Formats: sequence, structure tokens, C-alpha cells
Amino acid sequence: MISIKGTGRFLLDNYRIWQRRASNRPIQLRKGYKVLAIETSCDDTCVSVLDRFSKSAAPNVLANLKDTLDSIDEGGIIPTKAHIHHQARIGPLTERALIESNAREGIDLICVTRGPGMPGSLSGGLDFAKGLAVAWNKPLIGVHHMLGHLLIPRMGTNGKVPQFPFVSLLVSGGHTTFVLSRAIDDHEILCDTIDIAVGDSLDKCGRELGFKGTMIAREMEKFINQDINDQDFALKLEMPSPLKNSASKRNMLSFSFSAFITALRTNLTKLGKTEIQELPEREIRSIAYQVQESVFDHIINKLKHVLKSQPEKFKNVREFIYVQLGNGH
Repeated sequence: MISIKGTGRFLLDNYRIWQRRASNRPIQLRKGYKVLAIETSCDDTCVSVLDRFSKSAAPNVLANLKDTLDSIDEGGIIPTKAHIHHQARIGPLTERALIESNAREGIDLICVTRGPGMPGSLSGGLDFAKGLAVAWNKPLIGVHHMLGHLLIPRMGTNGKVPQFPFVSLLVSGGHTTFVLSRAIDDHEILCDTIDIAVGDSLDKCGRELGFKGTMIAREMEKFINQDINDQDFALKLEMPSPLKNSASKRNMLSFSFSAFITALRTNLTKLGKTEIQELPEREIRSIAYQVQESVFDHIINKLKHVLKSQPEKFKNVREFIYVQLGNGH
């Protein structure tokens, strides 16, 4: 169960901020407030400035900036390099956001991702935000990373859409989670991964097939879609259906994606296709397409299983939200 109960209110009305401050000086009541938001949970250094100018309208996004670590040469994110990247970029990016938003003297609240995420990356944003809160004498709120993703679709309509209850599928390189949201502080995880996330699995499969980039799975998908019909359709892979090989696992309300990497390696060996650089593009496209389809089929099958096994939880659900985190899958 994801819950914000006991962690302090971070949904604010136009008149009060319910949160412990860096000092004991009372907060002046006034209409509207501006928020400096900082996110450094992985390899993106992100800074936004929002203006909550009215209780009856969605906030204005005055600035929304991102600086991503270049990890192409490494073929993946190196935690220490991500930490150094955040330390070097968070200050200049915040300065730029404040200038673009003309809010240097008008920030009322600082929000920062407190987790989940890579510890070294999180510390870059957290330490910086704490320093600003003390220096500026402003309230500081740590935000649950996934809770932010669950609720951000409501921001553009000022909380009108989607209406509770609704379900969300959160997918990224670090998360694959199906969540039922009943209220702003009531969220239940219905299905989660027991090993790695879908994005991580696709990235690793893409790396096996020779793809490179900051987001390897995205590069693989681009390659597939360049000419999706230019495939060797006679080339067939034997891909797994995770969590179906035993009675004890068959009914698990969980995802599992690590098996796809092993299966790809096994197929390449059996087919004599281990020298990827020597394969024609149509063969690589066919292999990549089959890997991607088998991964997505697993997600769809598990979602169907959740819906079938717990129909009572979806009785009043009218909306399904798909949230793709980061830049990849």
C-alpha cells in the first residue's frame, strides 16, 4: 500500500501550508504560492517552477527544465557518474529556471524527490533542496517519486480528471507497477515486478542486439518502426511466458521480466546468431520485434489476470492511466 498518511500534507490550499518549516517564524497567509520542484532520482536533473495562483484553476508551469546524463559510451547508467552529474548541474539548472520564471524572489515552497530512486542520485537533489530551504527560510517537502507520477495526470484539470477511483500502469527502467487509486492518500499496488522492470529488461535485450544510446529500448523501438514490415518472418524465437511454468506461480499477481534476457541469449545461440554485427538488418528487426512483443504480451496477460481475479476492486473504476516514466519504456 502506498500512503502519504503520517508524512505531512503536501497538497496545499491557497491560504495555508501545512508542513514543518526550517524556522519557527509563522507563515503569512496569502492567496496563491509558487513552488520550486527538484527531481534527481535517476539520470535526469530536473527543475520546475509552478505558480498555484488560484484554487479554482490548474497551476501554471513557469519553467520545466531537464539535463540528462550522457551514458551512451557506458551503455547504461553508472551510479557514481549520475551522482556527479547531479552535483554539477542542479545549481545552474535551478538558476536558469528561476530566471526563466522570473521567480527568484517569489518562491514560497520547495519540493524534492525523496525516493524511491538511486541513493547517490537522490542525495544530489535532496541535499541541494535542504540547503535552499535553510538559506531561503522556506518550507521543504519530500515527495514520493511514484506518488507524484500517480497524481500528476490530475494537475492539468485542477484535480477534475481522472476522477477517483482510477487505475494506473507506471512503467520505466526502474518500475512496472499497476496501481488502484481510491483517493489522494489511498493507493493500492495490484501488480508489481518480482525482479527487474520492463524498461530494464528491454534495455538489456537491446544491448544484446547491438543498440546504443541513453535510452537503449527507445533506440530499439525506433529501429523496428523504421520499416516494421522489413523482417525475416521465417526467423522464429522461442520466448517465455514468465510465471506460468508451475501451479504456484501461475496465479501470482506479479510481473517478471528477467527471463526475457536469458531467453534472447539462448535463442541467439541456438540459431547461430551470436555475431550480431554480421546479421542483416531485417533479421535484427525481426528478433527485436519478437522480443518487444513478447514483453508487452506478458504485461497485457498479467493485467487481464488482475482484472479477472479481483473484479470487485474495479467496480467503480472508469479510467485507466498509462504513465511512461523517463524517456523510454
